[in-house]
Amino acid sequence: MSKLEYRKCPVCDGKDYKLLYSQLFQDVVGIPFDRFEQRVVICKDCGMIYVNPYLTDMDLEKYYSLMSSYEYSKKTYE
Repeated sequence: MSKLEYRKCPVCDGKDYKLLYSQLFQDVVGIPFDRFEQRVVICKDCGMIYVNPYLTDMDLEKYYSLMSSYEYSKKTYE
């Protein structure tokens, strides 16, 4: 089973960030979690905005190979 991956800032390699927004997802086709949270954060060192933690490339590839947003009408976020 995959897990969400945490990372340092992709621009300055900083570790200190502030949460800007979070979105809870559940029962997303192709994603190996019942529920997971994606967070948009801002680096306190350089101001870069990025997702942390994030889905792996493998998880995203599986999702996009199985379903597009135009075909899937079930609401998967809160």
